[in-house]
Amino acid sequence: MIELDGVTKKYGRMKVIRDLSFKVEKGEVVALLGPNGAGKTTLLKCILGLVRYRGQISVDGFDVKRKGKEARRRVAYVPQQFSLYNNLSVLDNMKFYADIKGIGRETFKNRFEKGELEHYAKKRAGDLSEGLRQRLMLSIALLADSPILLFDEPTSNLDIKSVLEFKELIKSQVKKGKTIILSTHLLSDVNEIADKVVVINKGKLLFKGYVDELVKKMELTTRILITLSKELKPESVDSLKGLLIKAGAKDVSTEDEFITVSSDTANKISVLKAVEEAGLTIKDFRIFESSLEDAFLKITGDRENRW
Repeated sequence: MIELDGVTKKYGRMKVIRDLSFKVEKGEVVALLGPNGAGKTTLLKCILGLVRYRGQISVDGFDVKRKGKEARRRVAYVPQQFSLYNNLSVLDNMKFYADIKGIGRETFKNRFEKGELEHYAKKRAGDLSEGLRQRLMLSIALLADSPILLFDEPTSNLDIKSVLEFKELIKSQVKKGKTIILSTHLLSDVNEIADKVVVINKGKLLFKGYVDELVKKMELTTRILITLSKELKPESVDSLKGLLIKAGAKDVSTEDEFITVSSDTANKISVLKAVEEAGLTIKDFRIFESSLEDAFLKITGDRENRW
């Protein structure tokens, strides 16, 4: 549904997007990840044909440069900044955008009545909470029932309840076969709503694929913090480290009654058993599995030692 080939965007001498190429298949939900200034918003604007760029972009088979109007008719876009008329009511805002999209009044009436904003129809957009303003923007974007949805930081101003509602909205659109790209900084939500991730930083494509592939590519390890029932004797440290490394541990450090171990996920049980085989009693332990956050920080060069 969306294909980019060698896309580059410059502002003056500064390259904001650098030779990006990737595809988004029909019905996929792709999370566009990257730190602030990575080029996410600019990339979405390139897909919409709102800015000039080098390279090729096609949307549902239409070249964005040559057939921009046809391409944009297939896309609904929700920008990070609200584009509402604050002095108009919720209903009048939606009518205005429905007219721009060429949606008939009968069709509009049916879609508005099926939505969740009918209760706020007469309320001024400027008087709405951040969550309701975002919901209004989403409702406007969905008016045309476009096959492709682009969201730019859609949950950045939402409370927990509104974020949960947004997740359900995404799931409902997926069931309808919609193709979705969303840029987000809430990495904890990605596993729930996205099929794949595209990671960019400073305009460069760093990764495209499934979340578990990203974690695997970064060669991240499981971290285990073990608390012993009593303080470890100095003379037994070397033999313990040998047993743990034999069991699959990669890094081992000890201090008083604490042991910190890094290992592959598959070896974590063997590591714990090795501690007991050394004649030590485990009072408690905590396992920190590798996460998308860890992979993201490492691939973008921002990971710090959390110990």
